[in-house]
Amino acid sequence: MKLESEIDADILVIMERIQAEFPELVKYLPETPIRKMDSIGLGVSVEGLADYYNSLVNLVGKYELDHPALKKNH
Repeated sequence: MKLESEIDADILVIMERIQAEFPELVKYLPETPIRKMDSIGLGVSVEGLADYYNSLVNLVGKYELDHPALKKNH
């Protein structure tokens, strides 16, 4: 499993991609995004961060499938 810092970096990269290439998707991003506490409340859940990252990847992937003309431009 990736470290928290690695997942944070991955999230940053995909967020930058969304903002640069698909700004129309920004409105679909959660208002309270990525910080989920672990079950005993001592820190950030790495699994929660990974789930959030995967949801962003899925959002971009589905959008590209639904809008194939965009893939030619990116």
